[in-house]
Amino acid sequence: MAYVAFLVFDGFFCADKEKSANTQFKGPSKLLETGPYGQNVRFTEQIGIYTINMKAKRLYFKKTKVIGFDSALFKRLVAEELDITILKNNKKILALYKAHQDMSPDMKCLQITNPVVLYPKTIKQPDKVRIDKRKKLIILYYKDKADIWNLSEKNGHSKERKK
Repeated sequence: MAYVAFLVFDGFFCADKEKSANTQFKGPSKLLETGPYGQNVRFTEQIGIYTINMKAKRLYFKKTKVIGFDSALFKRLVAEELDITILKNNKKILALYKAHQDMSPDMKCLQITNPVVLYPKTIKQPDKVRIDKRKKLIILYYKDKADIWNLSEKNGHSKERKK
């Protein structure tokens, strides 16, 4: 009886090992251990008359360092080759690019440091851009001032604030 139980038990484990050995995942195994991993990821969100389109070549989670050690408690979302386009009534008003960006996993407030402004060309390159979806604001930070775009207003007036 014990021999039959051993064969059944061994059969289940051998079957699981064969399945896992044949399964192939795309992406580096180190990144797959930390969390979900995606390639060519697209995300669209509508805020009133504004549409936020995000596209990343690679999107994955990474562990943060706490007192010099990797910790899985506080993970960061990493986007590589991140393109963000903001449309107002299907007309492009802002396009940003960042080669490598860490961000909060909930993506409710995106803070992009030193992005490349692709559109419009008339805007000078900001030091930081903050897209706050909760407060419906886009804030362009420069050394001495900040431009605030309010997405909750229909005309989307921008205010200028001195630091």
